[in-house]
Amino acid sequence: MSELFGAQGCVGAERLCVTLSEQVWTTGMLDTRLQGKIVGRWTKATLKLRAYAKLNTRAEMFSVVGLTLDDVSSGALPHVRLGKTLDERKTKSNFRFAEIVVVYTTVETDTQGPAARTKYRHLGQFLVFLYFNDAAVEACKEIGIPIRVLERIEESELPSRRTTVLERPYLAPASK
Repeated sequence: MSELFGAQGCVGAERLCVTLSEQVWTTGMLDTRLQGKIVGRWTKATLKLRAYAKLNTRAEMFSVVGLTLDDVSSGALPHVRLGKTLDERKTKSNFRFAEIVVVYTTVETDTQGPAARTKYRHLGQFLVFLYFNDAAVEACKEIGIPIRVLERIEESELPSRRTTVLERPYLAPASK
């Protein structure tokens, strides 16, 4: 005896039939079958843990940071200061590893750059847009690097054509 938890689907010209999550009562296991052959087997507990993990994973958030021509020409580049500070901390023992700091920017040939300039025009004349993850924003706050956050977006809203300008481990003070 078996009970169907998932769905059956047929694909392709040969109509390969797949049965997802079929529970076989004699073993108490959940099977995934392809043309009647078992291609995966899990316990109920494993499937519950996988479902729980999917519910608890959230999309990473990024802060859109705008840099004006004055910021760029004066050398007030927050990602450069952040990178230097994090590199200096590597040699000190009173810091603990926290998270990975990631900062992206758009590629010069990306069409989203002009669209972003138009979107944020009411907030200022921005030349460059940087996308700081939460760890990068936290590190800037802790270090005292001022950033101008224009908006918070989900990872899925990042420009498709982007380049990484900073990726380092965030070494937070050990006393916190």
